Amino acid sequence: MKSIAGFDHALILVQDLDDGYDRMRRLGFRPTPRGVHSAHMGTANYTIMLSDMTYFEVIGVLNPTPSNSDMRAMLERRQGLLGFAVKTDDAEALHEELAPSGAADGGVLAFSRPVDLPGGTKDATFTVVNLKREKTLGLRMFACTHHTPDVVWREDYLEQPNGVSGVSAVVGEVPDVDLAERAYGELFGERVSRRGHEVSIDFGNSTVSFLSGSEIESRFGLAPLGDAALRVLRLRTQDLNLTHKVLDENHVELDDRDASRLTVAPHEACGAMIQFVSH
Repeated sequence: MKSIAGFDHALILVQDLDDGYDRMRRLGFRPTPRGVHSAHMGTANYTIMLSDMTYFEVIGVLNPTPSNSDMRAMLERRQGLLGFAVKTDDAEALHEELAPSGAADGGVLAFSRPVDLPGGTKDATFTVVNLKREKTLGLRMFACTHHTPDVVWREDYLEQPNGVSGVSAVVGEVPDVDLAERAYGELFGERVSRRGHEVSIDFGNSTVSFLSGSEIESRFGLAPLGDAALRVLRLRTQDLNLTHKVLDENHVELDDRDASRLTVAPHEACGAMIQFVSH
């Protein structure tokens, strides 16, 4: 997929959007006001915008629609990291690029959400290309064109109180690392590399890595889920001491297994393990 311009954002699916908002605030983030997506999406979100032009969001279902059936199915089991998006400057061109492999799930999808700005309300507009689940081992992956980046990356929300400036990595679990290497290699080509029991996709500004369930348990202390799932969101902070201070002041429980990073357990972060790193 030559039209990919980098990593865009990660999605954390939550049962309760207001609870998700409160938990992100407690972790030291400044979420944007709630955005309600187009009616056919049936979802809403709070976004945490970051200065390196990545972000992540907590997203929830407002009304059942065909577009959010996978979210509702996941919420019957758990909340947590749902998927990720990569950047593309031209979703239409990317869709054509994917045509020979049949990797695109349907056509391009346009949607919007209103954003309250100091000067009034404007629509943030997007065009996305979803990838077929059989090509991604069942994970939600899509490519996104931002038509209104100035509306999405609001300057008054880029500076995070905890010092976070970007998404460093997303780490997932897969039942078969060899299969993951082949499947993601077919999608992302030379961006994919293998080192031991880890398969990584390098998007330039961020990395998405996959490990076996036993490796997820060994490295992160997380019980394996037994299927493909994203488990860890790693965020880059400009000042690890500041991040620690904010988390400590808000009485956030930390995992001290690795002193080089700050790790927040899933029960503190809407089902996703969140790690803060300095690089």
